[in-house]
Amino acid sequence: MKPQGFICIYLIVDTIYNSTWSDAFGIYTYSLDKAFLGWSTEVGTEASLMFCSYFWPLISISGSVSLAAAQAVSYASYYYCPISFTGDYYFDGYHY
Repeated sequence: MKPQGFICIYLIVDTIYNSTWSDAFGIYTYSLDKAFLGWSTEVGTEASLMFCSYFWPLISISGSVSLAAAQAVSYASYYYCPISFTGDYYFDGYHY
């Protein structure tokens, strides 16, 4: 059964690397119930599109944002998807 609440994930679907976005949203490595996904280096639009096409369906079944991101990267392995994760590794994406 899915938890009650609404999905709350900050995913910047941009192709450039920017290390300050997670700070702008107030998400740090020690943050609880928050997650931020970004790119660790610049990527092309195809890689961004492929990652997102795998990530969004996986988030509802994976149990955590970090696991869904890791699975999406492995499924889109033909493309270079250098995802950078910041926040709570156990965060499921729902805000209660």
